Amino acid sequence: MEGKKIVGTRIYIKDITDRIQSEKKKQVEEERFRVMFESSKDLLSIVDSTGKTLLVNPSWIKTLGIPSKTQGIPIDKVHPKDRNHVKEAWGKVLKGKVDSIQLEYRYKTADRKYSYFETTIHPLQLGGEALFFINAHNVTFKKKTQSILKESEERFRKIIELTPLGMVRANTKGFVTDCNKEFLRLTGFSREEIVGKHITKLPTLQGMNLKTVVKLFQSLLKGGITSPMEFEWVRKDGEKRLGEVRASVFKRAGRISELQAVLIDVTDRKKAEENLRFSSAAFQSIQESIIATDLDYTITYWNKESERIYGIEASAVVGEKLTDILEITETFPGEAAEKRKILEIEGGYQDEQLHKTRKNVVWVSVRHQEIVGDGKRTGWIILATDISRRKIAEKKLRENEEFLISILESMSDGVMAINKDFQYTYWNKEMEHIFNTSRETRLYSEKKPWEISPELVEMGVDEMMKKAMRGEIVQKEEIYNRLKDGTESFTSEIYLPLKGAMGEIRGVIGVIKDISERKLAEQALKKSEEDLRNLAKHMESVRENQRTSIAREIHDELGQSLTALKMDVFWLQKKFGEKDNKLMEKTNSMIELTDLTIQTVKKICSELRPGLLDDLGLIPALEWQAEEFQNRFGIKCELQIESEDLVIDSQSSTALFRIFQETLTNVARHSQATKLTLILLEKNDRIEMIVKDNGIGISDEKLHHSKSFGLMGIKERILGLSGKILIQGVKDEGTTVTISIPVVKPVP
Repeated sequence: MEGKKIVGTRIYIKDITDRIQSEKKKQVEEERFRVMFESSKDLLSIVDSTGKTLLVNPSWIKTLGIPSKTQGIPIDKVHPKDRNHVKEAWGKVLKGKVDSIQLEYRYKTADRKYSYFETTIHPLQLGGEALFFINAHNVTFKKKTQSILKESEERFRKIIELTPLGMVRANTKGFVTDCNKEFLRLTGFSREEIVGKHITKLPTLQGMNLKTVVKLFQSLLKGGITSPMEFEWVRKDGEKRLGEVRASVFKRAGRISELQAVLIDVTDRKKAEENLRFSSAAFQSIQESIIATDLDYTITYWNKESERIYGIEASAVVGEKLTDILEITETFPGEAAEKRKILEIEGGYQDEQLHKTRKNVVWVSVRHQEIVGDGKRTGWIILATDISRRKIAEKKLRENEEFLISILESMSDGVMAINKDFQYTYWNKEMEHIFNTSRETRLYSEKKPWEISPELVEMGVDEMMKKAMRGEIVQKEEIYNRLKDGTESFTSEIYLPLKGAMGEIRGVIGVIKDISERKLAEQALKKSEEDLRNLAKHMESVRENQRTSIAREIHDELGQSLTALKMDVFWLQKKFGEKDNKLMEKTNSMIELTDLTIQTVKKICSELRPGLLDDLGLIPALEWQAEEFQNRFGIKCELQIESEDLVIDSQSSTALFRIFQETLTNVARHSQATKLTLILLEKNDRIEMIVKDNGIGISDEKLHHSKSFGLMGIKERILGLSGKILIQGVKDEGTTVTISIPVVKPVP
């Protein structure tokens, strides 16, 4: 402008295409994160570094209610017994003493009931701000299921041990897997002499009735109906005893998995039966129901035990028809008539029956036998033992087992079991879903798990199973699975020893949880963090380029204009100054002002982008900056450069120079130091820069303060270069900042 006339216009145009694209990319990433966050079934929230809740997802609100605005985990709703633990862990997270933490505690949900939660807290950097990501998962059902399983198993074991009958169990190969104390008492042998033996090798059966035992075993495996049978066994002390055996099978997934036999010592009862004809008193002393009838089934004798079992006195039944007093519950139509035919043809049979009278309903082990006198049949005798308690116990055992199976089948976690031979014995529905494999391919195979699926060896699962079989509890939080169809998944697996009533290990049970969704969420979150960090790195690069461009334009344009102005003033002074003293003074003042303006321009250019950094490299730039700092603030600067020939790329040089500048700013503002030392060295393909002062020392509070933006900027620069930073403050001794980044050579 000359006078009041405009003689020209200067227009500055700045390309903001990259910035617009970056903002759009950021919006897409934020929308992706929002959809994932709000649709997650887990309870998710984000809190800031003060503990204030910033964001929660619908699952959090539905389960826990609206959270407090001042804390990430409302302590007042945590179970009193868990509060100290949660407070301590939450405090460590907020103070930055741990990177991440996993908690399990009880929390009062929206329905005002306490539930168990597994909660993971991760630190999160978003837009330069330190946040925390909370992921909570309700594990109440799992806790209750584990408790029910344990109680049911203990109840089952107690029933077996407390039953007054000898009980022994065997697998489908005929090897004894367990027996109770009553069985050991009846036979006189120890558990070690029984368990693990094949039924044909049991010492109590040697040389006696082996063919009958094998026939019974084979009949059970074929699913045939077996009746109670009598046989003679030998006790360890050599005494021969007569017993009654009732056998049954257990099925899993429709397949026989185990056999059980109940042994009753009937030696004394048999002796009593032999003496029945000779002594009525002996009849009364026998602890069995004894009923005698004529050939037409008219009752002629009814002992005291019969009165007790059936609840009817002898006087009320003698002379009556047996069929009018006792009703036998049939398991199939016509069973009673068929049994009478067998009795009349063979002279006797034995069975377990449900008898009903007008007073009682009772399960009995019954023997029907003919009475022979003078060489001919004269009537019938019925010997019955009350087995109601045993039947109730067996029913409860079956119900408990069915209940356990129903629980396992409804669990959201996969559950499997193997026996001592490392063969699958159980595989629930969730296991089929997780591994896309039917249970038949596992349960009907005699191969070991790693023989069916060789990849288990590479995954280390075979060793986990073997350790559990030795009595250890083995857990692995994350296992990568690649199924045969190419599907990939992640699981969390735990293997526990399965122990018998005496503490012996009978197998292994495994609980497998599919964590694929959680893993994918973690990976997405990690990628989002990396994208944000790359964006910040790019923005810093753009900022540096802008500083360089602005500094160059100021230097070239404004510098040249000021130089030209100074030359014009010199011309005026030379042309007219000698004749006019006032003009000479004015031109001298203009020259001084022009020189001062030139120096100011140089200072602005240096602060925007030191030319030394681009022209001579990092070390001269650091030396210049240290000298400028010392001249300006009077704080002595000492430089120890151990790598004078250091050559690194422009990005690393710029980052180290800007970090040094920010460190000097913090020293000048806060440290009250009188001396500063800079150490720069190269070792093991890394550059280390150490800045130490002798000031008051930075406190932990300021070090982790949410508004320490200078320190945050330093950390972000270092993370962008895959580097490390350590800031240590000692009260009244000073602060040390140690930075390490990998050496990146400049591209030729």
